Amino acid sequence: MPDLLVRSFAPLLLAFQPCFTRPSFASFWALTCAWILCSGRRSLTRIIQSAQLTRFKHYCSFHRFFSQARWDLDQLGQAVFQLLLPFCEPELLGAVDDTLARKSGRHIWGAGMHHDPLRSTQKRPFFAFGHNFVVFSLQVALPFAPNKYWAFPILVRMYRKRQTAQRAPGKGGKLERKPNRPSYGQPIPHPSRTCLGNDSDRGQLDSPAHASCPRR
Repeated sequence: MPDLLVRSFAPLLLAFQPCFTRPSFASFWALTCAWILCSGRRSLTRIIQSAQLTRFKHYCSFHRFFSQARWDLDQLGQAVFQLLLPFCEPELLGAVDDTLARKSGRHIWGAGMHHDPLRSTQKRPFFAFGHNFVVFSLQVALPFAPNKYWAFPILVRMYRKRQTAQRAPGKGGKLERKPNRPSYGQPIPHPSRTCLGNDSDRGQLDSPAHASCPRR
């Protein structure tokens, strides 16, 4: 694995090693370090070029890491959750937000027309073409900034409309078979109360054992 960052950063990355196979973890290690060192727009090609990762692996290997490698995004989120638990308060604070990633092109899988909150106004809604990702994050105040909460993503799902949810990529929009019920990973036991808010703070949700949750 390339030695791109200081050695003190290694224990943090090693905590994610059980989520990957040995070849995939090597790619994860290299891409994470290169992403941190990359300046400007962090596209995958730019990340590979900025850290000269082609001396370590062929550039196609890093593209296959996202499309074909054997690793689960939910397991990665659980690993992040375990790392954050020592910094969490007895009452866990979570948030759900949806993010629109604008795209252009006729053959982009999973893309569709979605409401664009950044361009919309109260009188005129605006829609844009792209991917809409729904993210559940854990709000944590770290020791170096105790009065500021940081959002760490734990679970991510791409929202697809019903009209396009059964379409598979490829010429002619070939229908794909109905998948089994998606797996959201094993529940993470935690005795603390959990408070969940949305991006506009219009609602909040508690665990069944508690009836109310104070706003923050």
